[in-house]
Amino acid sequence: MAQSVIPYSRQVILYYCLSLLIFGTFVGFLYFDAQEHAWSSTVILSPKIAAYDYVKQSYKEKDTESIKLTVKTVLFWNIPSWAYSNMFRGCEYKCVLTTDKSKMAVQSAIIFHVPTMGGKPPKKPAGQVWVYYGVEPPTLYSNMNRWRRLFNWTINYRRDSDIISRYGSFESTHLKTINKNASHIGELSIRKNRTATWFVGHCNTAGRRETFVKLLQKHMDVSIYGRCGTQICKESGPASAWGKNCLQNVEKDTRYYLSFENSLCRDYMTEKAYKVFNTHSLVPVVRGGANYSLYLPPETFIDSSRFENATSLSKYLVEIKTNKTAFTRLFENRNIHKTNYNDNWGTRPFCEMCRRLHYPKKYSRLYEDVSVWSRGRGDIAFCKKPTDLV
Repeated sequence: MAQSVIPYSRQVILYYCLSLLIFGTFVGFLYFDAQEHAWSSTVILSPKIAAYDYVKQSYKEKDTESIKLTVKTVLFWNIPSWAYSNMFRGCEYKCVLTTDKSKMAVQSAIIFHVPTMGGKPPKKPAGQVWVYYGVEPPTLYSNMNRWRRLFNWTINYRRDSDIISRYGSFESTHLKTINKNASHIGELSIRKNRTATWFVGHCNTAGRRETFVKLLQKHMDVSIYGRCGTQICKESGPASAWGKNCLQNVEKDTRYYLSFENSLCRDYMTEKAYKVFNTHSLVPVVRGGANYSLYLPPETFIDSSRFENATSLSKYLVEIKTNKTAFTRLFENRNIHKTNYNDNWGTRPFCEMCRRLHYPKKYSRLYEDVSVWSRGRGDIAFCKKPTDLV
């Protein structure tokens, strides 16, 4: 008995149908698996989140004037003293800020300043967006175990936060030539009398930078300004490390500026390195948990993590302090980049938050455990203990 043979045309149709079925199953798996992770993110964003975001792009924002002009009210639950009430000024989308907790239930979103938000959260109204706001390292945060499954968005210095808020940034000046004054600056630098200067206000820190500086001082001079030192700027008291002209006066006779963070945490880098780039002839020496090559222009700074310990770093700094070639190289790329200091306190992160509030479904997510997201867990810790105190 002859076997039945499926016509070729039907074979082609069956082949394409099977291919579409497999492809659809794969895309569906990516979407729903990513969606699950998007609502329960714990540590960092994964490639699955990227797949989810890619699928979401098919839902384009309807940028109508009516949407932009719709006013969203945002409650700042525990607004810091340094914050300001007009943080949404100049934003493309309309948002207003309030600190009135009596109307908490009707607000579009609530911002919580993480270091001072306390251990017990208020009751969360359904559909409200809660925003985790913290630009300090998690070593300064209180216990957050009771804040599980409450936060929707994060505003933070970390690269994997929903909205990134940093203390500054660099951008290209579109100048392709090296700094023509680099050689002259190098010549002036090696003639200076002081080796290094440190401006500091917090004396006992998780990263033990104060101990690191004491080790440096065994091999080189370090002038310390601020609450933790004895040096005083002429136009400001000892507690004011950043007087109006203090840094400019100090740089006239100093080679290096110590930009040391209080904690060694991933991506954490404050205004210190950005400020020193506004000077003409100070070389920043950095110490922290960030990968500085991602943030600072190449060959413009000295990274302490490249050295085994404080002793080896100090020996290197002393070795090159009279080397004109070495100093010239550190200033050659200064004119290729310019710093935008103070971005962190500007409106950019809050304007982005305001924009997202007008499209809440597109940016919907929920953090399963914000404490784990902040600090890490097990062998994946986002802040480390110092190992260079020798």
